[in-house]
Amino acid sequence: LAGEGRDGRLHLRDVRFLQGGTEPALLVRRGAVLVSLEPVNAIITHCACYVLMPPGADSLFVPLLERCRESQKDKQPGLPFELLLLENLLITLSSLRARHVHECRAEASRILRSLR
Repeated sequence: LAGEGRDGRLHLRDVRFLQGGTEPALLVRRGAVLVSLEPVNAIITHCACYVLMPPGADSLFVPLLERCRESQKDKQPGLPFELLLLENLLITLSSLRARHVHECRAEASRILRSLR
């Protein structure tokens, strides 16, 4: 794992790892969780979430914001903010992946029908 210091704290090299990372990663540091799952990079702390997305990723950001707002209303007592955000981020990304798989299947079916 990149950036593991003896103290387990977030270091600048961790942020650089997010920026240049091509492999999926979930790094836990003291006071922060770093998420690198294409197309999203995020730093989640106990009181804030910093999300880095490429231009044009609004189709992902809007559902994430909506999901976060809903979960704030239905907030479970005792559930830490950072885990709530991590859960919402993972659900949003898995929904995006499921949608892409569905689109690929539809396209593959269309291509196979045209080959017959």
